[in-house]
Parts: sequence; structure tokens; C-alpha cells
Amino acid sequence: MPSNKDIYTFQYGELKKGQIYALAMARVTDNFVHSSFHDSPNYERLLLSIFEHISKDPSMDDKMLQALENALMARQNAVLKEARESDKDRKKFIFEKRPTGRDPNEGSDSDPEEVTEELGARKAAQEAEEKRKEQEWIKAQERYTALQQQKLDNEERLRAQARQVDIDAFERQLKSRGAVLVDSGLPVKKRAGKGGAKAGQLSAEEVAKMKEEVVLVMKEKERLDTVLHTSDEELPAALEEAKKSLAEYQKKAAAAIGELAAPTKEMSKGEVTQLQQKLTKQTMDKNRRALQLKAMEPNPLRDELVSVLEQRDVLAVKVESAEHA
Repeated sequence: MPSNKDIYTFQYGELKKGQIYALAMARVTDNFVHSSFHDSPNYERLLLSIFEHISKDPSMDDKMLQALENALMARQNAVLKEARESDKDRKKFIFEKRPTGRDPNEGSDSDPEEVTEELGARKAAQEAEEKRKEQEWIKAQERYTALQQQKLDNEERLRAQARQVDIDAFERQLKSRGAVLVDSGLPVKKRAGKGGAKAGQLSAEEVAKMKEEVVLVMKEKERLDTVLHTSDEELPAALEEAKKSLAEYQKKAAAAIGELAAPTKEMSKGEVTQLQQKLTKQTMDKNRRALQLKAMEPNPLRDELVSVLEQRDVLAVKVESAEHA
């Protein structure tokens, strides 16, 4: 950037609320960027990069982007209006304010036809410049709209991928236990042997395992909620509290070793379906929270807190099972 450009406005300027202040700041910005980079071959790229940066800024929401779009459109209309008024003033000075009583071209070497042609050429050049600016504005708007649509498409694709991962993982879990999915589109194969279980029916051990998995998934969801809502300043205290809780459950688990778990009651088909649906919902909720935690800034204390809470929850499930035996 040239060293003689005035950047005072951008160092000490304050943008107040209201359309008048927004138009004023937009005009100052337009003049500053144009005066600094209009001779550069990357002038258009600079403007596009500014728009792209603004559209991707996490602090910008739809309302702020709409306000920015309205301000830019108002600024563009103001520029076109100023250009038209300037052209009208020039025509008025040439054709209406000229001296009367004699030909202004009298005694001049200029041919009146040449003067008329020159004025026509200037007018055509100005009109062409206005059209060019309008086309540039339209293209910039189209690019901005395309960027917004691409952003929405990317977000929807990520959500669809997360949902598909949740569904596929749950289907694999059910199939590994011998369950048959009703909407799988595949023919149901009957098991051989008289003593074999019916297709789609879970054994008592599998039902008990699924119940335990539902409890573990629910505790994992609660664990992720706890970590997500713990600030960096609260991490040391939360980690210390989690370690104390883990030590208590380790003592309870050691005392509960050797106790037999209560036999699982036989479940009806409807109860099994409800249990499967509950596991599906809890798994999807848990995976969404895991994605949120993964998107946070890495922190060793946060990772350690997750690990300690996970160990505590596993022991808590075992202790609760032993207490209900």
C-alpha cells in the first residue's frame, strides 16, 4: 500500500448506528480502497476477499449480513445518483449557461461538429462506465449469494453425514446381536435347529447387554454435556472433583466384586423395540455432543477430565447393577 495514504479513519474512526453513518463509512471505505488499489490488477480480488472474509466471520449472523447488503446497495445507488447529478450539472453549464448574442465557437478553430462529437463521446463513455459499475455490482452480488448457498450446502452435508454415521453404527450394533431390521429390504433368514432362537428375537444376555449400553450412552451424553459447559478456568476444580468421585466408586466397586447380577426378565417384542429406539436416540444425541467437543480448542485438562469421568461412569454402572442384584 502506498505510504502517503491516509489511514486515520480506520485507526480512530467509530461507526455509529444508523443509515447515515453506515453510508458515510461505506463511502470513506470505498474511496480509500479505490484510491489505494484501483491501479492494481488485483483490485477485484481484493474486494472479493473482503466480502468472503466478512461472510465467513463467525461473529456475523444473517441479520448483520442483511444490514451490510442493504448498506452496500444504498451506497451503490448513492454513487450512481451522484454521477447522474454531476452529468446533469455539466450539461446545464454547457448548454444553458453559455453566453448569448454570439456563437461561443466564433473565432475559434474548433468545428461545432467536432465539439458536439466530443460531448457525445464523453457522454457515451460515462454511460459505459456506469453500466460497467452496475455489472460489477451485480456480479459481486451473485458471487456473494453463491458463497452463502455453498456455506449452507456444506453445513447440510455435514449434518447428513453425522446422521448417516449414527444410523449405520446403530444398525451394525443391532445386527451383531442377531436382530433383524424391519426396513432393511433384505429377506429374513430363519435359523437352523429346533433349539435356536427365532429370527429377530434377542436372548436374555443380549437384552441385558443392550440395557447396560443404553445406560452407558446416557451417562456419556451427560458427561459430554458437563465438559462442554465447563470453562477453561473451571477445569482444574472440575478435574479434582471428578478424581475424588472416581476414587469413591473404585472403593464401592471393590466391595461389590463377587456379587451376582439380577437375572434379566424376559421382554416383550414391544419393549425390545422401545429399548432399541431409546438406544438410537441417545446414541445420536451423544454423537452430536461429541462433534461439538471435537470442534472446541484442544485442552489437555479437558481431555483428562473426559477420561476420568469415563472411568467413573463405567464403575458407576457396575456398582448400580450390583446394588440392584
